Amino acid sequence: MRLVHQNPTKVSLFHLPLALKRISMLHKSSNKELMGDRDFIFICDRIADSADKFDNVSVLNALRAANQIGFSNDSPLVTNLWRECHQRVDKFSPTDLVTWVQIIVNIEGPSTENPALDKSFEFLDRGLHKLAMKNLLQLFSVLVAMSPQLDKMDLVRRDASCLKMLHVVSQLFVRNEAIPPAKLMQIWEMVYSCVKKLSLNGTRTLLSQLSTPQIFAYPSYQMIGNQKVSVQILGAIATLLGVDSDIQKGMKRSLERCVTNVIHAIDPNTLQTFLSQQEAGISMLQDATMDRVCSDYLRTQNHVDKMSHDVLAKIVTSSHSNTALTVAKFITSKKLRDDQILNSITDFLIEKAGTIDVKSVPALLQSLTKLNYRPDNINTLCQVIEEVMISNHKKAPLSTVYCAMSLLIIDYLSDTLFRIVFSDDFLTRLLEGTEFKGCKELERCKVYLSRIDATINLQQGLTYTGPRLPDKYKVAPFGNNESWYGISKSQLDVQLGLQEIYGDSNSFQQNCVHQGYFIDFLLCLDARGNVVIPQNNNNNLHSNNNNGLHSNSNNNTSNGGGGGNGGGVANNNNNNNNKGHHGNGVSVNTQQPPTQSNTGVAGGKTGINGSHGNGQGDNNQAAMFDRFGTMSLTGKPHNGSGDGPLPVGTKRVAVLVMEERHYCKNAQVLLGHWALKVRQLQAMGIKVAMVPYFELRPAQEQETVRAFLKERILS
Repeated sequence: MRLVHQNPTKVSLFHLPLALKRISMLHKSSNKELMGDRDFIFICDRIADSADKFDNVSVLNALRAANQIGFSNDSPLVTNLWRECHQRVDKFSPTDLVTWVQIIVNIEGPSTENPALDKSFEFLDRGLHKLAMKNLLQLFSVLVAMSPQLDKMDLVRRDASCLKMLHVVSQLFVRNEAIPPAKLMQIWEMVYSCVKKLSLNGTRTLLSQLSTPQIFAYPSYQMIGNQKVSVQILGAIATLLGVDSDIQKGMKRSLERCVTNVIHAIDPNTLQTFLSQQEAGISMLQDATMDRVCSDYLRTQNHVDKMSHDVLAKIVTSSHSNTALTVAKFITSKKLRDDQILNSITDFLIEKAGTIDVKSVPALLQSLTKLNYRPDNINTLCQVIEEVMISNHKKAPLSTVYCAMSLLIIDYLSDTLFRIVFSDDFLTRLLEGTEFKGCKELERCKVYLSRIDATINLQQGLTYTGPRLPDKYKVAPFGNNESWYGISKSQLDVQLGLQEIYGDSNSFQQNCVHQGYFIDFLLCLDARGNVVIPQNNNNNLHSNNNNGLHSNSNNNTSNGGGGGNGGGVANNNNNNNNKGHHGNGVSVNTQQPPTQSNTGVAGGKTGINGSHGNGQGDNNQAAMFDRFGTMSLTGKPHNGSGDGPLPVGTKRVAVLVMEERHYCKNAQVLLGHWALKVRQLQAMGIKVAMVPYFELRPAQEQETVRAFLKERILS
């Protein structure tokens, strides 16, 4: 200061603002009183008198230094410099404007109404793209200081201020430069705050601006590991989508990319918290694009099993469709029977079944039927599904069959749907047309159609008068060979128990197919509970491990022995003494007329010219069922199953060993299709004795098992 004062000719006038700036920097670290120093006063007076002679940078530096030193706003120095800045604001560079905005906020505070600030931002908006990252961060700090004033502004000014702040943020992000984590968190907090404060018109203005994609296209590596930042980003996007989901495609793609990056950068617990605690998070799923992104994350990363059931129920209720479908498939595959989630799926179907993709409806409905769940509003649900599928059966024939099957499981018999799926045009297109040729789902469709036809015959035969499933399409309704799972301990215990109760294995059939229904153990009992072995005009199927009966023909008499593994039925020409391979089965004397060809049943399929029952099988399953009395070609049940006509007062008893796979995982509730099988067997007049694994396991002693089985069969 002394140098400047004592050497006025050696120190240029234009050096004075720089000297004042240096003095202000030194003043921060000292307690020296400057206002009474005559050297300092000399410098200040010269600057005040020559304010109009300085360049823009010098004026701004001098004004900032005066403010930092503590000059009052009405001092000559501040007054003259302030006036000069106001006059030059349209000539300031973008960097000068940032400095000028900082000075305004420091001198006048973040006022809700400041014409100088508004005018400065008006010029600043045009040159934001020219600012360096350092200057942008300085400007952002000013905006953060102003943000508490947003709530005090009227709607129009608040929208303008928020958009102004978001525009600055977009310029920060478009540089693609690393931002310190602390500053990044502060930025996204302000973004989220501004987005929430925008009015409907303000949001639409934001969505129409080019700056918005720049905000949400920030590199994902900056988000990884920063869970709080990720939540702020998701909250901002969810708020935008909740206000107006009908936005342009370019914006939608930008938001989708951002959500994809963010969701894959956070852990499932954070996402769960976001979805459960923020209303905007749930509303985000109502947008189809965001719903698909979230669904992909839950499915591909297998994070759905880490969500609580409460959150999953909320997700289903608020989902557009994809996330609800992901949750439904998850609980179906895991066999998780949760009332809250299933009720949410029910409500979702009732409300949105007519608006979502019709091919998604069967999977959602299957989660209810497979888990054997009947909600309180089951009738409303069934009527909605029926109407949807009637309207879309031409568009989605496979889905129509699946839905008809699911409705059947929950005991809803739809005459209209049955008439559709059994119509000639529908069946020809589905099962014989080229549209679905080679489709892996066709065999399942045949099974479902056969189950529906069997149910009509058993339960609705007197009332349903529509078309039926032609014989050429019929397969076994429940002919699945359960023995492929192997002989379980439960089955072995039941087999030994039945042998002890009824003498030997001649008394019952094991792993047999009766009228198209695979049964673990089938026996016939009279009124006293004694075993009856009926006369048979067909070949019996006696085995311990799903083996066929091998017979040796001689003079029209065949002596059969239980076949070994993979054995079939061998009917040889009259007077031929070809012996079948004998296993551990039961020999039964039967009558067989002479034949002109050898026929073997191998692996559950009919084979022609078979030797010892080993022939090349074809797919004529219906003929095989008729041969064993398991299904007639008309589809009507009859006394067969290799047991012949039953004496009066005699009934068949099907002993079904229900393993853990037959029940829901978290409840002792039989799965839907197994419950349907039990109902259909009962409708055929067969007594079903179920042996659940959870009741059989406690009975460790064989004597206890025997008593348990006897009580089940005779009760």
